[in-house]
Amino acid sequence: MKEFEDDLRRKLKILSDIIWDGKGRKSTLDQWLDNFTEDDFKVNILYLLTHFIYFNKIQVTEMLKSLYRDLYRYPILSKIRIENGNSFDSKIIEPLFNVELSKTRFVGLGGAGESATHLLYPFGHINDIHPDYLINYKEIKDILKEDKKVDNFIFIDDLAGSGTQAKKYLKDLLTELKIEYPNISFTYMVLICTTKALNTLEELGIFKEVKAVYLLDDSFKAFDDKSRFYANENNPSFIDLEATKKYSGEYGKPLYNFIWEVKEGLDTVKANSMADRDKLGFKRGELLLGFHHNTPSNTLPIIWFNEKELPWIPIFPRFNKVYKKPAV
Repeated sequence: MKEFEDDLRRKLKILSDIIWDGKGRKSTLDQWLDNFTEDDFKVNILYLLTHFIYFNKIQVTEMLKSLYRDLYRYPILSKIRIENGNSFDSKIIEPLFNVELSKTRFVGLGGAGESATHLLYPFGHINDIHPDYLINYKEIKDILKEDKKVDNFIFIDDLAGSGTQAKKYLKDLLTELKIEYPNISFTYMVLICTTKALNTLEELGIFKEVKAVYLLDDSFKAFDDKSRFYANENNPSFIDLEATKKYSGEYGKPLYNFIWEVKEGLDTVKANSMADRDKLGFKRGELLLGFHHNTPSNTLPIIWFNEKELPWIPIFPRFNKVYKKPAV
């Protein structure tokens, strides 16, 4: 077991140095491991961590380019070319594209503290989009009243793990707007989307299209029966999916219980029920991924939990929202 653990630590050092922006270095790694008491579990959790998918700043930048270029710009250019005799003349194509762009607004999903909203500025900067075309979802009604030409709203998100955010912020608003402005369209464009979230978003019935740079099936869930992280038949016998799932849930449940009861203010019974659901990631996400700007709540909470009131050291901290206003 010691030899296998040493090999895992070597892999983690390489990941930290080359991909993880220095996160997960030995000092932080050892502090994180001290959260757990079972030695066998520590080896298993190290194994799980070697499969953590981290998107650093360079990778996020490239995904934001792809989001605009491949999912928005290229389909419009293709349509323009077909409508103009398969022309490749930029003097014809670019002005027509700019007309379409002027009728589009790219919208940050969520409140001011949400990570998707923080992506809107780099998205615009990287793709040379004028700031007037970048708005918050609360501005949609005003835009429609002020500019009758705008008829296309594209919501930008970093991760759709369950589809909950879109339902929370958008379903009622967009349903209402579609009744008042039947010719407008809404599109949801996301860097990474799970198949579960894709189905949820499509079933909402409010989006013309749902597009993702990367689509993750259930094999990306840490403890799924078809988990790609346990597909190596040469793993030693002590690398155990079921045992790791069990311990991850036992440690994860009180962390999420703290969030639901203390931070969100739910009663004890309800908080316990929600924590049981979310102990392996929000809405049973079971994900092993993070971005340089934040770690999603759909990832295992034992990886990201970062509330100062509880003695827990995260390995990829989540920058949580402030749940309550200070007393005055």
